[in-house]
Amino acid sequence: MSATALRWNGRRTRTYFLSTVAILTLIAGYVVFLQYEENRMERYYASLRSTQPAVYLSKLAQLRGFDTYLKEFAALQNFEKPQDRVPPFLLGRWALFQTEQQVGDHYFPDACLSGAEIEDGTIRLFGEYRGGYQVRYKIAGGKVEAVLDNGDVILVTPQAYGAHLHHIEIALPGQQAPLYGYICK
Repeated sequence: MSATALRWNGRRTRTYFLSTVAILTLIAGYVVFLQYEENRMERYYASLRSTQPAVYLSKLAQLRGFDTYLKEFAALQNFEKPQDRVPPFLLGRWALFQTEQQVGDHYFPDACLSGAEIEDGTIRLFGEYRGGYQVRYKIAGGKVEAVLDNGDVILVTPQAYGAHLHHIEIALPGQQAPLYGYICK
């Protein structure tokens, strides 16, 4: 082998080695940068959770969806224990249907003639479904339990596709199957 060939192979080997070291250094630096950014975001959300819980919950729903929001909401607002206050995402009048409606995210029924009005401490039925219940609300396992004075439970299951609540399923006493509720305007 000639001296020129040896020099050429030596340069190629050294160039290959230096290139490999440079690439590995860049990859390691990028991994360290990503870890730094992740830690910074965790600190930001931890701070937001304690100083501005409503903003924290809103951002959490947008980033991780309604199911994660519901778990955090229950913990932050002490809904792991029954209370009179209704979770704000259930507050209002809900048109009730026997079957799930095939509708978009921002659907509002044309008429709200038969349904449930969910308020602090009460669920009132109107239209086809008559009656009312004094309840205390609790969140467990991704569902809202409306506990009656006698210990019975009206189970309200929020159904969300992404960050926003689409509809609820509500199991009323005396009904064979849950009803599907869509928020009224």
